[in-house]
Amino acid sequence: MKVATSGVIVYQFRPGFERAYLLKGLKALGAKVVSATGKLTWKLFKLSFGVGLIVCIVLVVLALIALSSRSNSSSDSRSSSGSSSSSGSSYGDFNFFFASISDSWSGYSSKKGQDGDRNFFSACFSFVFGDGDPNEGFIDQQWSTVAAAIRAANGAVVWEQLAPYVSDLKEEDDVLPLLIRFDGVPEVTNRGDIIYTFPELMESDSAVSESDNSLRPPALLNEQEWRFSRASGGMLALIVGLSSGTLLLALFLMAAGEAATVMLGVSVYLGLFFVAIPLLRFVVLKLLNMRIRKRNGQRSSALELLRSSEIQGKLESSRQFALPMGIGEIVYTTDEDMLAQEIDQLQGR
Repeated sequence: MKVATSGVIVYQFRPGFERAYLLKGLKALGAKVVSATGKLTWKLFKLSFGVGLIVCIVLVVLALIALSSRSNSSSDSRSSSGSSSSSGSSYGDFNFFFASISDSWSGYSSKKGQDGDRNFFSACFSFVFGDGDPNEGFIDQQWSTVAAAIRAANGAVVWEQLAPYVSDLKEEDDVLPLLIRFDGVPEVTNRGDIIYTFPELMESDSAVSESDNSLRPPALLNEQEWRFSRASGGMLALIVGLSSGTLLLALFLMAAGEAATVMLGVSVYLGLFFVAIPLLRFVVLKLLNMRIRKRNGQRSSALELLRSSEIQGKLESSRQFALPMGIGEIVYTTDEDMLAQEIDQLQGR
């Protein structure tokens, strides 16, 4: 950006700007295609998780039933010969362990209706995949807040006034996307400050009367941090206990030679979905939240900067470029006949 002695503001682009702009458009199109494909793949992946979870539970239960039946028959044959051994007690320990897990689930189910918590399967999805982006629609909300801030300043602002609402706005050159979006016009004051006016925004149908609350500066817009899961602590503990217990049972059954190949698949499934994915997601969310806190901190710092004496001088200069709000006097409307409107105007004169 360059400012001439006459006050004309010029934005100079680098050589090859047209080609770079075209490539950026193609990249944006490719990103939309990849995003749509990724969402479909993600939904299919989550569907496979739900189906696999039910299959794993059924397989483990069937394997336990088969193992228990075999253990009972072996115990009966040994007791008839008077040689009962510790092998049966080993199986009995695991049967007792499985029964304890079942009792825990039954106890939770009886309390679930009282505290209104989500059911077990939806909590499993929350534990493994999370509950979605907490800042969905944030960009649209950000643009609305920027528009409200411009209206609150009577259509004339300096870039520092918009920085608390746009984390990418760090210097004068970063204002160009806002000018394009809201049809803004840069102006230069006598003291060399650059003021941005938005006449189209002030004259749009969305402009409001001066008595409206939207003329007040909007509150600071912050991003929400990601949560690992919205399921309750008790439910998460139950999921971890059940998944860990089922994984141990699957490993035990595989070691016992009970459908070893099937139990190997069950173990891999549980290890992937209940250990690897949540652990990876936990690390990623920590990094995302660090960046969110950094951006929120930048917005807070930008808001504090507005109170400095240097910025106050620029704000005083911007008030000289304040624009009237509204669309002016209505001279024609489709609600009445055109001839009747012309007669009313002549009578008004």
